Amino acid sequence: MEADASPDILIGKGSAEISISAMYVFGSPASGLPWEAEMRTAEREFSHPNWKGFVFRDSEKKFQPESEYIGSGKLDQEGRTKFTLPGRDRTAPSVLNILIGASVFEEGGPGSPRLQSRGGVRQKY
Repeated sequence: MEADASPDILIGKGSAEISISAMYVFGSPASGLPWEAEMRTAEREFSHPNWKGFVFRDSEKKFQPESEYIGSGKLDQEGRTKFTLPGRDRTAPSVLNILIGASVFEEGGPGSPRLQSRGGVRQKY
């Protein structure tokens, strides 16, 4: 299973398009298999290589982790699907990583999980 997001970095209330694709062991598309996805956020400090030793952080802002069920459905004939992670205001002292967890389920077996971490959300100042 493969998962990808575009764009890599969200700024402000930006949204992202998430793509999932899956194949069976021998390479044919996993057509019609059910999938589900969830999202969670993790705090990360932002630093820049040109300003070593300096961390961009607003200590007055408090981080509230999020965890959210995004959705489910069935893969298309090519074993693919796309969905949108909607943008929203997220408050953090620095940068957030957004972790997308997606699973594709084969009949009679466990899901094939994939975790995709994106560069996160940067606050607009």
